[in-house]
Amino acid sequence: MTVAIAWGDLATAYISTGIPNIETYASMPPAAAIAGRALNWARPVLASAPVQKVLRRLADRSAGPLKRSYARGDRASGARSAMRRESTARHGWRPPMATA
Repeated sequence: MTVAIAWGDLATAYISTGIPNIETYASMPPAAAIAGRALNWARPVLASAPVQKVLRRLADRSAGPLKRSYARGDRASGARSAMRRESTARHGWRPPMATA
């Protein structure tokens, strides 16, 4: 199933290309497309103040990948470190570290 998606780069696409109506589509399993549409119904509930308060509290309790990465002493950011560990575990090799 193909669905239209909002993509941040499209905000500047008109400026760089001059094409007035740029749309982006993605192919995905039907279940994912249905779930995406279902979220549209949940959006007003998720945006309500009480739900936002609960979600913020949950987010504040989470250490997040960067804090966990620092706790382990990893040099790279949490996402890059996780990718390197997964690559090593699956393929027996590690992708090169970015030096910039």
